Amino acid sequence: MFVFDKGTRFVIPRTEMTYPGHNLKLHQNAADPVKSPVDHVMADFEDACPYEFKGEKSRKVMIEALTTLNFGNKVVTVRPNNIHSPFFQGDMEAIVLGAPDRFHGIILPKTRGPEEIQTTAKLLDELERRAGWTYKIQIESLIETPQSLVHAYDIATPPIVCAG
Repeated sequence: MFVFDKGTRFVIPRTEMTYPGHNLKLHQNAADPVKSPVDHVMADFEDACPYEFKGEKSRKVMIEALTTLNFGNKVVTVRPNNIHSPFFQGDMEAIVLGAPDRFHGIILPKTRGPEEIQTTAKLLDELERRAGWTYKIQIESLIETPQSLVHAYDIATPPIVCAG
């Protein structure tokens, strides 16, 4: 579920299209309401992106797509390389700093435990502040490994913050 407009609009996508983030034509197809009549699009830097396109090549395409295409009312998310990849930090910096207010969420791949979500949230807070975002980027974590399945409850349960 994605929460928009300061909690006044909730979207539970019924249909999702995932595509490689390094190909501008695929971004164009994803934005097109006729070619892709879906609720949610996810541009993938990780598994769908060949190694030779990782890094700056795919980041430039992603930023161009996010800043020039109109995705309409679709939920737009980006799946960066996983947090243990040498590409993760650069992916996050490029898209958050390069496309403020142009997408809605990060799909965090291969999440092993709740600390990865906390680390990603802190990174997003800093990057959003630097880029002048007007809303918070949402995080959806993917349970893709046996280790993450063992920690699924902890991954899905936000930490309790005591005011004090």
